[in-house]
Amino acid sequence: MCGRFTLFAKLEELKTEFELKEANSLPSSYNIAPSQSILIISQDAETYGKHLHLAHWGLIPSWTKNPHEAPKPINARFETLTEKPYYKKSFQRQRCLIPTTGFYEWTSSHGTKQPYFFYMKDYKPFALAGIYDYWPGGVETAEIVSATIITTDANSLLKPYHSRMPVIIEPHNYGHWLDPENKNTEELMAMRNNFV
Repeated sequence: MCGRFTLFAKLEELKTEFELKEANSLPSSYNIAPSQSILIISQDAETYGKHLHLAHWGLIPSWTKNPHEAPKPINARFETLTEKPYYKKSFQRQRCLIPTTGFYEWTSSHGTKQPYFFYMKDYKPFALAGIYDYWPGGVETAEIVSATIITTDANSLLKPYHSRMPVIIEPHNYGHWLDPENKNTEELMAMRNNFV
């Protein structure tokens, strides 16, 4: 599960870490919540350029008739990405990186919830695996870009706090994950094990 995360890296840090030529910034936040705008990095199929842009956090597939009534999942289980129609198309061709500086997990004890913050030791931004889609809009409704964070079984560090964790993509795999022409499911699925 990943229901809250942060992004307080400077724009120049993001451009360096993710090798971005152009980038739109988003105000720093220590508590990004579902249904808010998040930054995602996608890759252009023609130029292979990486793009940083805004998306709604909560996936709305392009075939949805009414985005206001449809479910908008904030997380997708890695294990079912190739099976569930809600995620299948996006996993095949519309994978993205979701830049972050850390995420929260909670434990419950005696009716109270305690948040724990997970981040890289050097505080550098890193990437969560995501998928995205475009809802085309209508006569009175604008196009909506939306995304969801992919989760997997928690590793030994996170297991005491939660049974699930977001999939973290290592820098040397950014290009492989983003490549819309990469249809090697085995290679893509193996990326989730790097931090487990």
